Amino acid sequence: MLLLQKMPSLSMLVLLFAVVVSGCSSTPPLDNSGLRTMNTARSWEFLAIGPSDIVRVTVMGHPELSTSPDGMRVDPQGNLHLPMIGGVSVKGLHITQINELLHDSYGKFLREPSLTAEVVKFQSRGFYAFGHLADPGFKVMERPLNAIEALSLNGQLMRGADRESVFLLRPHDDRMEVHRFNMKTPSTAAMVAVEPGDLIYVRQTGFDDFQEDILPILMGLGYPALQVSVNGMNN
Repeated sequence: MLLLQKMPSLSMLVLLFAVVVSGCSSTPPLDNSGLRTMNTARSWEFLAIGPSDIVRVTVMGHPELSTSPDGMRVDPQGNLHLPMIGGVSVKGLHITQINELLHDSYGKFLREPSLTAEVVKFQSRGFYAFGHLADPGFKVMERPLNAIEALSLNGQLMRGADRESVFLLRPHDDRMEVHRFNMKTPSTAAMVAVEPGDLIYVRQTGFDDFQEDILPILMGLGYPALQVSVNGMNN
């Protein structure tokens, strides 16, 4: 089973499209009755710190204890390595929590330390857009995005792209939630909030229907027996 945090590599995408071209006919069943997590409420809550994120720490009056203006990268284990206090586990924390943690840590050595921690760049959270796009691939989410904004990060839709049926796919533990929206005449359905780990798929006009086109791709991602909940199929 593919972990939700992992995104397919370029070689995986080649495999996925090979699956589509092969016309795999064994597809998981549709389930349009249960899961509904798509909404238009964008939030910063998921933007917790993770490996490869870059954080800048400034300790007032102590430049030797501060990071460079470019910040410091969180290591693969989720630690931020700082002068005097060493490695600090920041994985899963929000920036306000990191500020409190560092204040307490430096407070053991400094009297009433004044410091700020801020995110320079998020690298650990992103989504993958693929299909008939000018610049498909994994994109880092540095702020909350809706589906239209997310697609804009992948360049223009290529000529022949099916603008009336764009799909946002959201993996869950035992099923894949699918939301369809129309980019030709955008509505609130296209304003759905994107979450880390989501996949956006733009197919080419004239291709097969949903089950014959997209579901084999989901199977290629490692979900051979999942249920699929579909939102927006009547939009």
